Amino acid sequence: MQKMKKIIIVAAAAVVSGAAWAQVTTGIDVPAQAQAQDGFGRGALAPAPAQNGGMGRAPLDRVVVNTAPTAGLFEIGAGLGYGPVWWQIGSAKGSERTFSPSVHAFYKASDLLDVGLTLAFFSGEETKMSFVDDGVVFNKTSLDVTKLALGARVSSPGTPRFAPYISGGLAYYFTNADLDLARDLSGGLVRADVSAKDGFGISLEGGAGYQVTDAFFLTGALGFDYLLGPGKVDVNGRDFNLRFGAFMVKVGAAFYF
Repeated sequence: MQKMKKIIIVAAAAVVSGAAWAQVTTGIDVPAQAQAQDGFGRGALAPAPAQNGGMGRAPLDRVVVNTAPTAGLFEIGAGLGYGPVWWQIGSAKGSERTFSPSVHAFYKASDLLDVGLTLAFFSGEETKMSFVDDGVVFNKTSLDVTKLALGARVSSPGTPRFAPYISGGLAYYFTNADLDLARDLSGGLVRADVSAKDGFGISLEGGAGYQVTDAFFLTGALGFDYLLGPGKVDVNGRDFNLRFGAFMVKVGAAFYF
């Protein structure tokens, strides 16, 4: 028993002496090192501080909601309308539902105000009307109108992607009228010389744009055109009043740059 105690005392002294020697020769604090290890002799695992996304990934860039176009940008666009076109030459009236293509170019004078030009084309043909002048019967009339309008458009702030607007301006209408299938009262064909005079009118529109990307919009609108005056149509040397109007449902697209 005494021999066993001596062995234990010698072993303990050896351990203490070894630790002291290791500290002197290597500079390693054995007790401190031992405290830094877990129960399996491995370095203690410290939880990594949560950073960025909490899953070790860098955070994704914040998705920016489309921003509305601002002052200083230009817009170009095109559209297609459909609706009734009506006209009157003298006492005879005509109308037709037809398509109306258009293009436009605008400049954003401010965030909510645009100014620019619109070019549109209207065409109608009436085959059921009867126009009598000095014994001549016209059984078919047609009218082609090209509009060039200078106007302004005011937008509402709306939502980040949806922006209602109204627009209006002064338009100049280039008109071309035809009176075909002219016959005299006995049924014989006669010549009809027709000349229409151009004139001014008003162009109004109200609708909304939906922002697909920062630079691309889809639009929908209602448009109204009316020739002020009335205009004039010369038929075989005689002047007749010309009236014209159109109401269109429009869809289109626009780009900003």
